[in-house]
Amino acid sequence: MTERTLSINIVELWNAELQDSLSHPAPVRSLFQSLEADPSATYDILFYGAFTDKLLSIMRREGKDTDGFERMQQSFRETVEKVRNLVVLAGELGFSQAKSYSELSPDGMKKLLELTHELAIVKQWSVRLTESQN
Repeated sequence: MTERTLSINIVELWNAELQDSLSHPAPVRSLFQSLEADPSATYDILFYGAFTDKLLSIMRREGKDTDGFERMQQSFRETVEKVRNLVVLAGELGFSQAKSYSELSPDGMKKLLELTHELAIVKQWSVRLTESQN
């Protein structure tokens, strides 16, 4: 299997536009700094973070009575766990706030879901940046 990586370095290209679009830029930047040595993990956390945020948005909008809700809920649980595991990895690589995002508590889940929203914003920014470079 081919390793998935981004074509840009988020930490190197971090700019005021991205900084201003995030609610909590400092921990998000610290997360990416911790993962800088693992481009595959950086790619994965952006992908799964953005996917989790999108699933949550759809589930909230459509409601529990929608066809396929159970499958969406299962996918949501799986992607949340993937993001949580990647945050734990980032903690092992120096992300000092990893525990507050990965703890299994209502506050930990709230912070993790806030992080997935921030990751979705970073993902959109990275796509725009990549497209503008081509």
